Amino acid sequence: MHILAIESSTPHASIALLRDGAILGISEWMSSRDAGNRPWEHASAILSQNRLSPDSVDLYAAGLGPGSYSGLRVSLMAIRGMAMPDYRSVCGVSSGEALAAALLVDQDIGTLAVVGDARRNRVWFALFERAADGTATIMGDYELTSCDELRTKLPAGTTIASPDIPSIGNALRESLGKEFNVLPNPAIPTASQVGIIALKRRMAGFALDSIPLRPIYLHPPVFVPPRAG
Repeated sequence: MHILAIESSTPHASIALLRDGAILGISEWMSSRDAGNRPWEHASAILSQNRLSPDSVDLYAAGLGPGSYSGLRVSLMAIRGMAMPDYRSVCGVSSGEALAAALLVDQDIGTLAVVGDARRNRVWFALFERAADGTATIMGDYELTSCDELRTKLPAGTTIASPDIPSIGNALRESLGKEFNVLPNPAIPTASQVGIIALKRRMAGFALDSIPLRPIYLHPPVFVPPRAG
């Protein structure tokens, strides 16, 4: 089974091509508001390098965030467009789950909190534990809070991973103190991990269309009333 996965919840965007869980190729780029056709270009290149055509892809997968809303919208539009001609399935995967799964497999971590910069003096977070199949199990839902309030919502000893360490690392360390282990380097979700999770769900008979294919966005929408007249 060939899987084409995309992850662009952070500026470090990537596309991965997998066959039965083995990674055939990875392509990475720095995402931006003018990324435009980059997902299409990278997908086309990675398929060509492996002498495959789009109709060789059995399943598409996409990271849903939380994260860069503009980057996620571009990637989700691209992945829908790629899947549409042959009516292929698309599996949406929480980017935080992909990040957590990679860390929980590679490191001796009990409970992991994935935390991100939600702007407006807020952070988003979710708690994860290692699942029996090597993926990550989310404990509850994603939440919005402040750095100061975060410590009251986490068990003592929780390991903290974030793709946004450059912007919120100092605030996290100051607010959480020595009871928590804030990983010093940014933890970036990858397309390859998104693809691996999608494959495991497909093999387990998971209803792929049960997760809406839209960005995970925690802030309420901002409504600007029209000007009178």
